Amino acid sequence: MSIKTLGGAAAAVVEKAATMRTLQIEMRAAEVIREQVKTLAGDDPDFMRDAIEGETNLREMIAAMVAADGEDAAVIDGLTAYGKALNDRKARIENRVEMRRALIASALDLAELPKLETATGTVSRKALPTRAMVINEADIPAQFFVVPPPRLDRAALTK
Repeated sequence: MSIKTLGGAAAAVVEKAATMRTLQIEMRAAEVIREQVKTLAGDDPDFMRDAIEGETNLREMIAAMVAADGEDAAVIDGLTAYGKALNDRKARIENRVEMRRALIASALDLAELPKLETATGTVSRKALPTRAMVINEADIPAQFFVVPPPRLDRAALTK
């Protein structure tokens, strides 16, 4: 027997029961999700707050988590770009320091000065091990590069 053959009132009762069942399933799922978030959040109060706090049903919880994923992805992208910019800047400054020290050592050698006292510090010539000054990394053979340690490919694990 289908809902249509029951008549208008009976069909409405069956439809309401189905809706109530769906709501009960979603409410139970929401409770489970809340408990899972509490467990996963651990000592990260922002995770709990951002994930589901204030949401009253499963659909709102899921929508909030999807929105939080988008926001976190944007933050990760921004931090990655900023980290790269900082690393690039750090490398330029380190290179500048190396070049400046080489110039100072060369100047002391050319002037035959064992040391020089300045208002900001004293520099001296010491016998230091020679260091290579890289001008263009592209010109250096591959054998002189260090291979980074392997990194786990989590995406490949799920394939």
